[in-house]
This record gives sequence, C-alpha cells and structure tokens, in this order.
Amino acid sequence: MFMKKFISYIAAYIAGTSFIVLHAASVQASQFCFASAKTYYEQVYCELEAKGKTKDLPSFDQFKHNNEIVQASLLKLPAERNRIALPPPKKAASSVDDVPAPTIEKKALAKKESGAKAAPAQQENIQEDYNIPRKFDRAGSVVGDPRCQLHTAEIQCTTKRYKLIGNRTNSRLDEGALLDSNKMLLPLYQSGQSLSAYVTAAYRQYIEKMCAIGLGGVTMTYTRFAYLYEDLQSKNVNFVQRFELMYSFLKKDKAAMWISEKIPVNAQLAMQYCELMTEKLYICAAQGQNYIFELDNNP
Repeated sequence: MFMKKFISYIAAYIAGTSFIVLHAASVQASQFCFASAKTYYEQVYCELEAKGKTKDLPSFDQFKHNNEIVQASLLKLPAERNRIALPPPKKAASSVDDVPAPTIEKKALAKKESGAKAAPAQQENIQEDYNIPRKFDRAGSVVGDPRCQLHTAEIQCTTKRYKLIGNRTNSRLDEGALLDSNKMLLPLYQSGQSLSAYVTAAYRQYIEKMCAIGLGGVTMTYTRFAYLYEDLQSKNVNFVQRFELMYSFLKKDKAAMWISEKIPVNAQLAMQYCELMTEKLYICAAQGQNYIFELDNNP
C-alpha cells in the first residue's frame, strides 16, 4: 500500500501537477499543527485537522505551498460545514519566508510608529508597516548587556547567565498548566498605544504562556508573530480570541502527546540575532527558528 502511494506521488510530481494534490486520506499534520501555522488560513486548516475534518484536503505541508487564493478555495467547503469563518483573500499574500533568514531577524524596525490612536483593527497601513522586519518595542525599559556572549546552550553575561529552554514533558509542568482554566490572555489594545508596543506586549505574553505548557521549543519568531497579527487584522479576525482558541487546541495536543526535550541548535545562531525581551528572557532566532534563553537563578 505504501509503495503504491509512493509511486503515485512520484508520478504526479514528474507530470508537473500543481500543489493541489488531494489524497483519499489526509496525511497527519505536524505534531503541533497550530504551533507551526503562520497565517489565518493555516490556522483554519489546523482547526479542521483537530476536528478530524481534513480527509478531503491535501497534507498540511502541501497546503502551505499554495497561495492564499488556492488555500481559501480548498478550505471553503469544510470551513462552511464546520461553521468556521473564512474571510476571502484580499490580495495575493507575501510570505514572511520570502525574506531570506537570518537577515529578517537582524534588521531593526525601519519605521518608527507615530503613536496610533485608533485600534489595530482600524489601521489602514498595517500591511505596509508589518511587511518589514522588526524588533521588540522595549521603550527603553529593558536594556541588554552588550558584553553578553552566546555559547550554544547558554548566554553568559557579566553577572547573569541565561540557559536555553525548549519543550518540557508534562511531568515537569506546573499543576493545572494544561487545564481549561489556564488561558492565553493576550492583552487588549489600549487607546493611544503604538502598534509596535502592542504587538510586543502580546508577544511577551504569548512566549510566557507557551513556556507554561511546555512548548517553548516550538514558538514563533517575533517577525512571524507580527506577520500573523497583520494577517488576522487584514481579514477582520479577532486577534485575542483567535490566539485563545489556538491555545486551547495546543493544550489538548500537549496533554495527549509525548514530546522530546532535546533542543537542536542552528549552527548560524549568534548573539547578534538575540534580544532581551524581559529581565528574565532572551529571545533569539536563526533560519526562522526561535530560541528562548531563561535567566538561571543558580548560575
């Protein structure tokens, strides 16, 4: 059976078929589908996958290689059947992955916010502002030590040391971490808050909550997080509610699945790609992979 499917796949590839190759049975999506979803349509796929409703869809990897218009057409019927909102694509979307990494992670925000007065959903130029690489908006409150050095699994500073953390097995989580009562609780936008300051605050909460359920090793980079924010806004999807739904699915997956705590580190990871997000956390990125370094209280 496997060989038959394999030969069929190779034949389709040689024949130059499009990426819309449908299988009788959908291939299992990645272990934590929501954690790897970069756009709203990919999140919708993950929601359908969690409900066991992707039998007429291509695999998640194949789905991601289609553009927004094709993705929307693939999702239309199953989304309708499962009462999942599916706003139409407004235009051909550019992917954050179109920018070679790690260049995307090391460039500073090219534009300074002028202090948006309207809520993010009412902004007209979010697409333009968030298609450029950016860094955290710390407003001068957190300043890293320029003498810090990265040594594979730790960041050594003058008086502090930060250790690389990844995924954690359920036995190492705080009690109640995977219960329904543990919410993502992304902050709401405050009037007068700049977009970069808001997205930074939301990202900080996202990172802390992902670590709380033992998924620190599969977090989004800040650039990808901001890109997803922009994508949700462009489709008039509630950013806070959407992440709450994502978190509920991730907790269910985490409760049911074993996960490795091994942390393979990209050889290109360097201190220049790291930023101090809070006094206790350094966030680094290389080749689209996120790395979290936590303050070691017993250096």
